[in-house]
Amino acid sequence: MTAPDYGPSPAQVARMRAKIAEGILAREKRLGARQRVTVGLSLVAAASLVTGGAILATLPDSAAASFVCYTADDLASTWNGISYPLDLEPPTSVSEQITWALDLCVISRDLEGIPQPADPIVCRLPDLRLGVFPNADGRTQDEVCADLGLLEPHDAIPGYENPPD
Repeated sequence: MTAPDYGPSPAQVARMRAKIAEGILAREKRLGARQRVTVGLSLVAAASLVTGGAILATLPDSAAASFVCYTADDLASTWNGISYPLDLEPPTSVSEQITWALDLCVISRDLEGIPQPADPIVCRLPDLRLGVFPNADGRTQDEVCADLGLLEPHDAIPGYENPPD
């Protein structure tokens, strides 16, 4: 005959309770640490956003820092936005901006295998950047910019002062 099984002894039950309590405490400690890490990361992210916003506010506006090269005399055509090289000061006068835009569009077209236009035209886009258009029909700057509903680069813009030449 076999001896009856009466289950765990009171000492064994006490040890099991202690192990369960230790596991609960360890889990609560890990959860608390995770919550502190989450709160810390949230604070770092918020500080980064504020700092990034402050840095963006001090950067030069897009009108002076970049321009757009178009593949056709149409605002809906494919375009390539280009910024001035970061290691150089962007040109300050409008005539320098036009020269840079034309020269860098030549480089961009060469890199992308796009044929070079014979007489590209530069117009002022609604966001005040310069747009370089190929001028496929050989028209004047006045005609191309007027047909696109754009200003010429040297035109006065209310609320915006063009850099002096």
